[in-house]
Amino acid sequence: METKRTLASRPAELDAVLADDVRAQPQLPVGADFAEGSRAFLAGRAPRWFTGPTTTERA
Repeated sequence: METKRTLASRPAELDAVLADDVRAQPQLPVGADFAEGSRAFLAGRAPRWFTGPTTTERA
């Protein structure tokens, strides 16, 4: 999802988009969506994604 957000945020060269994505990747495993995705997978259900950053995510 972060890659899609980066791509939609501005037109850019592929190298710039990939660099932005690499910077964002370390933040993803601590976010609410990551936790929900893991819980949903283990429970065998569809995830209920959050719509924005939480206190555990960087804005």
